[in-house]
Amino acid sequence: PGDEPWVVLDPLDGTGNFRAGLAPWAFSAALVREGRPVAGLVADLSSGRRWSGAVGSGAYRDGVPVRPRDAGTVVAPTAPPGSAVQVPR
Repeated sequence: PGDEPWVVLDPLDGTGNFRAGLAPWAFSAALVREGRPVAGLVADLSSGRRWSGAVGSGAYRDGVPVRPRDAGTVVAPTAPPGSAVQVPR
């Protein structure tokens, strides 16, 4: 509620894959402040790879800096009622 930061968790992103014994499946988490995502982590539990990023700190895969591909796709979750998630262009 209000301006309190909150965390979005998906403890088993890829549940269908996990149940079928197919990779990938992952743990995903994001920190949202004032309706905007400010940090995130995806840990692919099937391979051990990790992606992380934070506003002002950049993004990393397994500790190596990465950047989005040109013309990449952004998938944005639905915000909780009364809130908004802003997606950059």
